Amino acid sequence: MGQTDLSSNSLISHPDVFADIINAIIYDGEQVLDESSLKPYYSNNSAAKGDSRLKGLYQA
Repeated sequence: MGQTDLSSNSLISHPDVFADIINAIIYDGEQVLDESSLKPYYSNNSAAKGDSRLKGLYQA
């Protein structure tokens, strides 16, 4: 199996970087998603990964 890309995970944990990535990929560079509209959303993926780490995501 592949290894976890820690640098990418670290970068997308910042709302401004996350918003920039989504705007670039999904909206072809148009400023649609703003970092101020994002709220942290944490999910516990312990069943899938066999540990109790929380994975951070965002919801608009």
